This record gives sequence, C-alpha cells and structure tokens, in this order.
Amino acid sequence: MRVEHIGLFVKDLGRMRRFYAECFCGAAEELYENPATGFRSYFIRLGSGARIELMHMAARMHAGGDNYCGMYHIALAFASKAEVELATRRVVSSGGQVLREARISGLGDFVSTVADPEGNVLELLVLKEDLK
Repeated sequence: MRVEHIGLFVKDLGRMRRFYAECFCGAAEELYENPATGFRSYFIRLGSGARIELMHMAARMHAGGDNYCGMYHIALAFASKAEVELATRRVVSSGGQVLREARISGLGDFVSTVADPEGNVLELLVLKEDLK
C-alpha cells in the first residue's frame, strides 16, 4: 500500500493547477469532468509518483461557505480488489464507516470510499492500470 494522492477542494481550479504544477515541478494531467454532477478535477503528478487531486464543484462551493476549500481525502493504492475489500472491512470493524461502496470510478479505478472514526475521508483504490 502507498499514498496515491491527496484530494483538495479549491475555488479556482485553473489557478491552483498552475500553482501546484509550477511550484512543485508537477505535471498536470487531463481535466476530468462529470457533467451530471458538475464535478471537475486535475491531478498533478509529483516527481515521487504521488499526486495531488485539485477538485472543484460549484454546488459544494455554494453550500460550503468558508469550509469549501481544503483537504478532502487521502487515497491509498492497493495491488488488488481483494486488498481494497479487506481494508474496507477492517475500517468498519475498527469503528469507521463506508461512505460509498466499492465501485469502478469515472476514471476507471476500483474505489471504496470510507471514513475513519473521526470522519476523515479515505479512498481505498486500485488504479485502472493495475486492475487485473
């Protein structure tokens, strides 16, 4: 298991994409958009292979007020679906909860979204290129 990415909600997606790419010598990946929800994001790949996901969603911005921006989740990458499912069960048995059942995401990754006992969001995933 490794830290795959950290997700941040931001107000100005373009500005923050330039900031993180320029300040940390990161490579911006393609814009991801979900027209049904209005969600948009860029991944910034850092030299170590870890990524920062910059996310924007107008509905969240209008509802969130001052709490709109900031860290939203940490994504942990696993080698297999079975490992994601086992980790999900461990989270639940240790006092956490499933926020969204395991599924294939819009980007093609296998993802389970969970919360730790204090409500911090974790994405447990297998990247699409690692799915067997």
